[in-house]
Amino acid sequence: MALQLTLTGCSPEVAWEACLEGDVPSSGAGLAALLAETTGLCIWFLGPVPIQRIGRLPVHGHLLLSTTALPLPRSDLAPAQPDARALHLVVVEGPDPGPRLPLLRGEHTIGRAGADMCVADPGLSRIHARLVVDALGVRVYDLDSGNGISIDGQRVSESILVEGGGFSAGESTFTVMGAATDTASADRSWPQEPLPVEAPPPTGRVLPQALGALLPMAVGLGLFVATGSWYFLAFCVIGLATGGVSALSGLRERRRHLFSLKAAVLVDEGRRRALALPPGEAAHRFRANPTSPTGPDSAVFCVGRGDAAANVPSGARIRGAAPPLARNVPCFLPCGPGSLGILEGSVPAAHALVRSLILRLAPELFNGTTTLILTGDASFLPVEVRRMPGVSVLDRLPSSHGFSTRTLVLSLGPDASACAAAKNLAAAPSGPGVVLVCPRDGSQSATWSVDAGSGRVVRGQETSFIRPDRLGTEVLRTLLVSVLPEPGFGPLPDTVPEPRPHGADATRRLACRIGCNGPDPVELDLVADGPHLLVAGTTGSGKSELLRSLVLGWCQEYSAAELALMLVDFKGGSALGPLGALPHVQSLATDLDGDGASRALESLGAELRRREALLAAAGAGDYAEYRSEAGAGRLPLPRLVVVIDEFRVLGTELPDATDRIVRLATIGRSLGVHLVLATQRPQGAVPAELRANINSVLCLRLQSEFESSELLGTPAAAGLDPAMPGSALLRRGTGMVVGFRVDDRASRGNPPKLLVYGSRLGQPRAATGQMPPREHPLDELVATAARRFAPSEIPENPFPRPLPQLLPFLPRRILGTVPGTGIGLGLVDLVAEQRSTGWWWSPGTMRRLAVIGHPASGVGPLLGNLLAGLPRIGARAFVLDGAGYLAGWATAPQIAGYVGAAEPERVADVIGLLAGADTDPALVLLVTGMAGWAGTMDSQAYAELDGFLAAQARRSRGPGPALVLAGDRDAGAAKAYALCEHRLFLPLGSGPETTIGWPRLRSVAKIPGRSVWVGPETPLTGHAVQLLTVPATPPAPDQWHAGDQQRRPYCLPLPHRITAAELPVNSRSAECASGRYLVGVTGPDNRWWSWGPGAVGLVLGREGMGKSTLLLLLAANLGSAARLFRLGQAATAEEGGTPDDPGKEVRFILIDDADRDPSRATRLLERAASQGLSVVLTARPSASLGYALPVGSVLRSGESVLVLGPIGRAEADQLGFRVPELSRDVPGRGVALDEGRVRRIQCLFPVDPD
Repeated sequence: MALQLTLTGCSPEVAWEACLEGDVPSSGAGLAALLAETTGLCIWFLGPVPIQRIGRLPVHGHLLLSTTALPLPRSDLAPAQPDARALHLVVVEGPDPGPRLPLLRGEHTIGRAGADMCVADPGLSRIHARLVVDALGVRVYDLDSGNGISIDGQRVSESILVEGGGFSAGESTFTVMGAATDTASADRSWPQEPLPVEAPPPTGRVLPQALGALLPMAVGLGLFVATGSWYFLAFCVIGLATGGVSALSGLRERRRHLFSLKAAVLVDEGRRRALALPPGEAAHRFRANPTSPTGPDSAVFCVGRGDAAANVPSGARIRGAAPPLARNVPCFLPCGPGSLGILEGSVPAAHALVRSLILRLAPELFNGTTTLILTGDASFLPVEVRRMPGVSVLDRLPSSHGFSTRTLVLSLGPDASACAAAKNLAAAPSGPGVVLVCPRDGSQSATWSVDAGSGRVVRGQETSFIRPDRLGTEVLRTLLVSVLPEPGFGPLPDTVPEPRPHGADATRRLACRIGCNGPDPVELDLVADGPHLLVAGTTGSGKSELLRSLVLGWCQEYSAAELALMLVDFKGGSALGPLGALPHVQSLATDLDGDGASRALESLGAELRRREALLAAAGAGDYAEYRSEAGAGRLPLPRLVVVIDEFRVLGTELPDATDRIVRLATIGRSLGVHLVLATQRPQGAVPAELRANINSVLCLRLQSEFESSELLGTPAAAGLDPAMPGSALLRRGTGMVVGFRVDDRASRGNPPKLLVYGSRLGQPRAATGQMPPREHPLDELVATAARRFAPSEIPENPFPRPLPQLLPFLPRRILGTVPGTGIGLGLVDLVAEQRSTGWWWSPGTMRRLAVIGHPASGVGPLLGNLLAGLPRIGARAFVLDGAGYLAGWATAPQIAGYVGAAEPERVADVIGLLAGADTDPALVLLVTGMAGWAGTMDSQAYAELDGFLAAQARRSRGPGPALVLAGDRDAGAAKAYALCEHRLFLPLGSGPETTIGWPRLRSVAKIPGRSVWVGPETPLTGHAVQLLTVPATPPAPDQWHAGDQQRRPYCLPLPHRITAAELPVNSRSAECASGRYLVGVTGPDNRWWSWGPGAVGLVLGREGMGKSTLLLLLAANLGSAARLFRLGQAATAEEGGTPDDPGKEVRFILIDDADRDPSRATRLLERAASQGLSVVLTARPSASLGYALPVGSVLRSGESVLVLGPIGRAEADQLGFRVPELSRDVPGRGVALDEGRVRRIQCLFPVDPD
């Protein structure tokens, strides 16, 4: 039930009625803030006390608040009791039933206006009659009114009135009524049983019997007159004897039957009227006893009075006779589940009928057997209706299920959507009864309908007329004010202790109130009753609310300097999470935190060791001694309470949790550490060694008597009422079991809403100003407890904060701990040391680092941030980026060489460079995506890369590049992975097929950047690390530092095209002194490269790969010293001389497409050999090339072969050259042997295309 408020101003006439819905604020301060927001008035008193000083408010009832202090009522003065013998003149029926006049001695006037008893009856004169009450009795006098007064239908000018008697005036009926006694019918069932008729109807028909008697007599008389014979008179006697007797008997039976039938109808009328008294009489009796039933016990209500068929057996009527009518009897209509009724007609009349219905339902509402829901425009009802028990005023109708009692819904007004919702509610299974008041459109599916103006009642195909009941607004208000509890003052300051500014001392006591046993409070002291507490209760028994009440109770009594809390919630934080804002809470962990619970237990173990060290250093035997002898140099040490909700789940998910808790329970008392364990079923979850250290057990409702007996020694906990969550039993040690109700001060429900009304139940008065959203009561309690000890000093939290879920940058305090040779990349959680610090990488301390994780886990940002920090330590990196994480860093100044998966042939260049970099410790080799390399490189090249990485990893500390290996499952399959002593595992996105190969690691949250670091100095399960989640961006050239422009990378990709115009001027001679031909550039640094094939050089290449272009370049550079032969074509002017005669000045012979004319090519080779000329010939790679041309006998070695665009390693096998494959076809791109090393080259083009 909501908390009702009466708000009064400086004048008692100025008053508002208010209703506080939702969860009532627990303290007067919360209510004061709500009143200030709603009314604009900041100062309110509850009696003589400002409400800000009220410690605890009732959750229901009726309070009287005022803007000025009011004196307390005197306890020695008993309130006046009404005289049970007092008489009242009551308007029982009429247009305005219900008003009553106390018949006190003296004269009283009755009329329509300006009289002592005013009745809204247009048939009354302004001053209609006068009442005189004296020692002789009560007399009524007509004051020459227009309609006069009448008694039993007779107009009189004056009359004496007795109790139970009365008179009529206008259209109203007045009755003198005394003490209202319970005169309700003993039989309240409906429909009622038919009343038996004592005299049955006559069996025969009277008319035939009468005719049988009169016909013989008439015939006899006629014959007697005609003949004069007395013999015919005998026929008259015989007719009377035979038919007359039976006719007279039938007449007597008919009269007796009609008399009995009339008596039965009168009895039926009486019992019907007893089920529903007239409105005025019902109101009078309701004042005396609001819970006395005044109507049927079935789901029907009375809407008025009229004539109806008497309830007698149909066989009790004379054949063919109309059914008897019961006059002026109540008309009952169904309102049970699923019924749909309509009140229509005149709006004022319908509203008056609704008020009468509320009066009819009032006893059932007060008894709790009926619920009334009002929706729509209720402005015609007094505001006191909201205060009635069982009445709800809703903006929207509830769902169509969950009605535990008989429910009636009144949809008020023509709102089409509200009417449609009400109809749907009635049509739903187990829906309530619904009555539509003045709907815009009628409904053919209605169970019944009543026209409140004309009195027409339609039930199915049956139509009748009644006089609808009416009740005025003021009558209903006066009636409810007389029976509803008067507003009181509630809790007063003498029951509210003044708060202590520094809280209680927890050295030898840690107590708080947890509930009440009747009027007696129930307290729990963890020091005296503990040291540990076990809370057991099944789902829905109020276990979470109890834990919150415990925590809030302690936090309201003890400051954070005296009490510290560790909360472990295995309900996702729904139970204890809202308490995290308390300053007492040093650690909060839930099952949604990944490693939150295990981290909390590990931190708890470190805290136990810290406390042991503090007590040992102080020479104290236990916590109390340490606090009692605390000196200036001793650290503050509050008591620590560890609250664990769903302990069974904790023990299931963390196998070592039970052992940790057992150790804590064993030594916790002497260290000031206490346990509060909550579980649904303690059987099997709490081992014997833990139970031995738990002294107090608190049980809410349990599933079985066995569990209750095991915990409490009594099966009573299994019998607690499930409909009353919060009922609990407490056993302290071996003491008696105490039953109590848990304080429901920490429930998390609907936020409070204050509705302020005038005298009518219409729309609430608008709030003053902008009304901010209200907090939940639980949040308000937490905020109040946090503010209460705000000036107090809070001890340093020994538990490190959990790692953040997002780490965009490192705080300055962390950056200050990173050495000059390191790169800060995240935060590491050192739980055993109770601190968090920076996690940094240095090539000197982490020479071999493996990063294992899914691409979405944060591997890319880690590597990017690592590269961004290389300039800080003066290092450069070679990047073999098979996964494509670092493509944007390819041209950064700190990159000595970048090779992507699209250029696997360049890996050999990097390997060659690093093989000679043993003395350079400022180099870093960063390899990603071994699976990417395996897919783009042939098996031999990949094996060479894998072997090279393993060789680099095997190097001990000393000069040489550091290795960083990153990838998913592929990195774990590399040979170098097993040699990396530092490993970083990122679980986000990694499935079981990947993690099955990982070592046993601590559980961490699967979020970007969250990882586990395993190294030589870490535990076997590693340390949790949160890496930077925002990747660094490569610097633009305008952001490079001084000297970055001059720093040339060690390894560059070959250009796609280079022309002879780019050659140095002094390199364009026709012949090099050393016999080498300048043909292009070579990797890894794209320097100029000359080819030295010896006497005979062979250029192999497919069509379009640039063989002929290369010969044209050589011909252009050598000039007249060279002659070009194009075989397979007619001789051109370029060749000069005879077809096979090179000429006397020629020193170089260039043969193009030698494989097209092998015989001629052979002759040219023989002539060149005989004349000592140098030869360069081109051909297409073929397995038969060695048979067609004598190249095998004339080539010096594999260095005499240049292969353009190789697509297979065997293209030059016949010539002793195992060529590597190239990843793409680029004209002029090829490979050649140079001093035993394979070089990639890009040949020159003879002219610039521009």
